[in-house]
Amino acid sequence: GLLAMVGLALGLLAVWGGTWATVLAPTAPKEIRAKAFIVVDDQGRERAELDVEADEPGLYLFGEDGNLRARLRADKDGAELTLHDENGTNRVALVTDATWQALTLSDEKEETRVALGLLPDMQGLRLTDTNGDVRIGLVTDRFGPRLNLWDDNGSKRAMLSADKDGATLTLLDEIGKTIWQAPR
Repeated sequence: GLLAMVGLALGLLAVWGGTWATVLAPTAPKEIRAKAFIVVDDQGRERAELDVEADEPGLYLFGEDGNLRARLRADKDGAELTLHDENGTNRVALVTDATWQALTLSDEKEETRVALGLLPDMQGLRLTDTNGDVRIGLVTDRFGPRLNLWDDNGSKRAMLSADKDGATLTLLDEIGKTIWQAPR
């Protein structure tokens, strides 16, 4: 009966050189072509999208609430990755193109608070306060490293720089006039 039929089926598989996996598994296509793919969760909510708009491919990831949480876009010049908070607000961006690379961190109003950048001839770090005013700037380029500090009114008040001849510390008044410098 049943045992004989199972034995016969297994014997035929052995003769064909197949296995249960190859018999039961469908043949996968070598490629799938489309303008967009949308992935939904068990509740039918859009959770991911892969598309091409204006010749720029993009990948978007959404939270359970439908808010954008991550985005990756690419174009002919470079790429951008952004990470978003629970409200869909862009909080982190990583950008690269043919001439520069940058990492920015933003507050809940999408105001850039920290920026780290790399150009072919300069690297820098910029920190801003809650008003968006630059408070600290650190740059290094062909002239050497420089640290600049700004006051609450947006005036540069201190500079520390170094070059082949040594280091210089300069203190400035509210209008940018040097009030003290070492070495003098």
